[in-house]
Amino acid sequence: MKRKIEIIVLFIFLAGGGFVFTRSGQMQTTQVKTAGETFKNIQVLKDMPAEQLDKVMAIFTGALGVKCNFCHVPGQWEKDDKEEKNTARQMIKMMMAINKDNFNGRTEVSCATCHAGRPHPSAIPPLGQNAFQQQAAPSKESLPTIDQVIDKYVQALGGKAALEKVSTRVIKGSRVGADGTAVPEEVYEKLPGKILVVTTYPQGAMTSVYNGTDVWTLNGKGQTGKMSADEAEQFKREAQLLEPEKLKEIYKDMAVAGVDKIGDREAYVVRAVTKDGGRERLYFDRQSGLLVRRFASAPTVIGMFPFQVDYGDYKPVDGVQVPMTIQWAIPGRTWSRKVTDVKQNITVEDAKFNASAK
Repeated sequence: MKRKIEIIVLFIFLAGGGFVFTRSGQMQTTQVKTAGETFKNIQVLKDMPAEQLDKVMAIFTGALGVKCNFCHVPGQWEKDDKEEKNTARQMIKMMMAINKDNFNGRTEVSCATCHAGRPHPSAIPPLGQNAFQQQAAPSKESLPTIDQVIDKYVQALGGKAALEKVSTRVIKGSRVGADGTAVPEEVYEKLPGKILVVTTYPQGAMTSVYNGTDVWTLNGKGQTGKMSADEAEQFKREAQLLEPEKLKEIYKDMAVAGVDKIGDREAYVVRAVTKDGGRERLYFDRQSGLLVRRFASAPTVIGMFPFQVDYGDYKPVDGVQVPMTIQWAIPGRTWSRKVTDVKQNITVEDAKFNASAK
């Protein structure tokens, strides 16, 4: 299963971006293979779409704070040699029954509800709290409008005039994996809305491409592949965000929902809805105005699969602020990009974003 989770990391999140997911109520135009048809010895979750297996396994690792070998025999994932695997099946059945009997089948209760990142749930209430201590009254400070937040973001990046001068951007740096290993990574961006990411591993390069319309993946042999719909939306959001003044064109609805803390800094929380109903949250630093976090989630049969990307260490390049550190997170795993060089307005041919590009 470790290899499967690595695959989801390589293909889904090479560039990162906001999520727009196929809603559970949408009609499927193609036959979807189930996990039971695709993998060995899938019992409780045999009817779920096979493409959800990676996300579901990642949810388990994050919810319990464990690695795959907590339940599985490494390299022989189908074996039932560990009692924890059978226990997990019973717990999944229990969780599904709770949601069916109490929430009309909605996944209101998940593994994380009770485990909260621990292998074994705690039945003891936390101590050290004082619920009777007088709490400060909540602040009634008025929030800025969404237009004010976006305008401040554009100004923080360098202003509309400076942003309009940028037509291409080539980024070089390293992708730092979940195990801390760094490998070379290059990002090519071109307006309007094109992006290509090449991550060079010892066994070969992995490439993801968005040409403004479609998304492809390419392996070191030049073989092309397709991302699922939710993965493709996640990837191309990064290209769309190259034009921050057009945020309200990406989302059909945006509203400032409140203030939250990212680290030790306060940020305005913007709730955004995409054109097909996907929900996201964007966090803008209250003082600087810069985008510091994006959060979204994808539905699975056992609950929502969360995804988060954090932007930091902004530096000016030709008068435009560019994040030099980007960190992605999914349940049980984080990885990042460390930028070492940025060049703007150099020639990047459109042909580079073709599916057949090498």
